[in-house]
Amino acid sequence: MAGRHGAKQRGLDILCVSQFTLYGKLTKKNQPDYKAAMKAIPAKAMYENFLELLRSQYETDKIHDGVFGAMMDVALVNDGPVTIVIDSDALPSSTPPIIE
Repeated sequence: MAGRHGAKQRGLDILCVSQFTLYGKLTKKNQPDYKAAMKAIPAKAMYENFLELLRSQYETDKIHDGVFGAMMDVALVNDGPVTIVIDSDALPSSTPPIIE
C-alpha cells in the first residue's frame, strides 16, 4: 500500500476538534496568554469553512466534529508521525535543554 497514507486514500474517518486557543505563549510568570489567538467569532467561521471544505472533497459521513467552543474530552492513540511547531525565543546558552 505504498503511497496510500492519507485518510482519504485509506477510506478512514476524520475527527476535527476545534482548538483556536492553542495559539498562545507563556508570560514571564509561566502563565498562558492567549491574546494572540484568533477571536471566537472569526475562529468559528474559519473552522466551519474548513469542515465544509473537507465535506466537499470527501465522504460527508466520515467527517466528524464536536461543538465549537465546548468542553470536550477526546481520547486517542497517536499512531504515526506527529509534528509540533514550537515558536519561542532562543534559550540563553547557559540553560540546558529540557528533555523528558
